[in-house]
Amino acid sequence: MWIFNGKALIAVAIGVVGGIAVAAATKMQAVSAIAAILVAMGVDVWMRFHSEDCEHPLIDPNAGGHVWFAPIWFAGIVLMILLGLSHFRII
Repeated sequence: MWIFNGKALIAVAIGVVGGIAVAAATKMQAVSAIAAILVAMGVDVWMRFHSEDCEHPLIDPNAGGHVWFAPIWFAGIVLMILLGLSHFRII
């Protein structure tokens, strides 16, 4: 993920805090990593739809925290699948 603005730093920071909170509650690293990814993605989506900087929040890089919306989501979803498979010792 290319972090290029303050919104990305905020999304990542909130995601890390969410992941740490889940790790403290569950003691499961894979679940905490998935929670961190979901929280960061959720914060990014929230920032995109509450941004006044652009007209098209889904595709405008200035609206959220990432360079391009779709590649980051696809990478995050793939990472979540790999973490889930690794957690259940499938891979």
